[in-house]
Amino acid sequence: MLQFFRKNAAKICWAIVIFFAATMFSGTLFFGFMGDSSQGKRKLSGNEIALIGDVPVNPRKYINTLNDSYRILQQNASLAKLSPIFLETIQYTAFQQALRFTLLLENANQNKFKVTKKELKQTIDKLIITEDLKDKKALKALLKKQNYPYKSFVNSIKEDILAQKFQEALISNVRVSNKDVENKYTQVKVSHILIKTDDKTNEDAEKAILNIQAKINLGTPFSNAAKTFSEHPETQKQGGSLGWVRYGQTEPSFETAAFSLNPGELSNPVKTPLGYHLLYVHETKNLTRPDDFNMAKEKSALLKQKQSQVLQQFFQHQLATHPLNIFDKSLLAFHAKIQGDTDTAIGAYQSMSSANPQSPAPHFMLARIYTIENRDKEAKNEFLKMDIKNDMNKQYAIPMGNIGFGNLYRKEKNLKEMWKQYDKAMSYAGDDIRIYQSLLPIFKEFNNTKRIRQAKKEISRIQVLTTTLNQKPTTKKNG
Repeated sequence: MLQFFRKNAAKICWAIVIFFAATMFSGTLFFGFMGDSSQGKRKLSGNEIALIGDVPVNPRKYINTLNDSYRILQQNASLAKLSPIFLETIQYTAFQQALRFTLLLENANQNKFKVTKKELKQTIDKLIITEDLKDKKALKALLKKQNYPYKSFVNSIKEDILAQKFQEALISNVRVSNKDVENKYTQVKVSHILIKTDDKTNEDAEKAILNIQAKINLGTPFSNAAKTFSEHPETQKQGGSLGWVRYGQTEPSFETAAFSLNPGELSNPVKTPLGYHLLYVHETKNLTRPDDFNMAKEKSALLKQKQSQVLQQFFQHQLATHPLNIFDKSLLAFHAKIQGDTDTAIGAYQSMSSANPQSPAPHFMLARIYTIENRDKEAKNEFLKMDIKNDMNKQYAIPMGNIGFGNLYRKEKNLKEMWKQYDKAMSYAGDDIRIYQSLLPIFKEFNNTKRIRQAKKEISRIQVLTTTLNQKPTTKKNG
């Protein structure tokens, strides 16, 4: 990808945000895009990192976001050597951003959003000004120098504008009133009854909740009704009690109902993604406002919060209704671990090891899983493989893995091998202060004066180095 574009992705997006800050959209948005047979079967390259429905996750956004993250980290001297754990997290975070971008862009296209010539020109003009370029001709010359076709560059700008426009459309109707701010400084003690919709139709669930509402109105105590009928196991035995709830802690429609009720009032049925609810408010109480309370600032902050909730709901709905298939093994492993699917994660790391037999990283990640699951024999086997590959290619050695291996030997009370691994960790650490900081408490526990002194010396050296590097002036280079 174009180095210039990667370096300035954030600025490009910011130009788009500024231009569309006031964009409004009226009408109904259509959210049923993926897997729609009317769209025809998509042609795939076979190099996709993932599919959401039948739509490839946008590779440009993934690469740009990932490179932006790497560049920021490279500027931090204390993170000179990143562990595979951290790198995997960075990759998955970039993937999540690319996934959200893909959902916005695809919905924009399905809803027939368009980019006008004026919008495109103003966005590119802002970029030219931001980058201190003379004109479009200078931009094209720079793009050509970077082997990035101008047409591809323009298409990428259009994609960013479309995604931003759809996002603006999603949140355009979000409003915040003074009452909303007052609710922020209010707590309600609330109970609820839930009838789920995951195992029944909406009509059946609504009919059931209306019948329960009728029973309560005829005199059945709310707590008794909750214990008998509620399908929310976490609160059923407590008569549906959720305790004290603050504004912003619950699903928006649930929240609106809860904070509109007076103590002693029963709500009408409320629909949430879980199903249908009845709410009963027991009491309310006011919270202390800060001394520097400012209504305008509070409304602005709350507006951003509510807009974020709307976007999150959109993404959750898309992910719940369209299958996500991840092909990149590193991303798949991380995603599987989040889902609690360690078997899939193990399989992905094993595939990574086969594809890159010189790398110690897959063995380290496998050893971590086995260690967490107390599968010490398998963990030791992977640590051994990692250790061999660390020695073969010290540039890519994983000192945190040697600490883990040492801890396993410590558990076996094999102190000779334990110290061997801890010493290897220090030899591979370089300027990674975290390795010495992790080892220092262990050295103190064993009262190992020599290693304590060595770790402290390295920590002090790296702290001085970090301070010196962070104080160096930076100069801006055009292009």
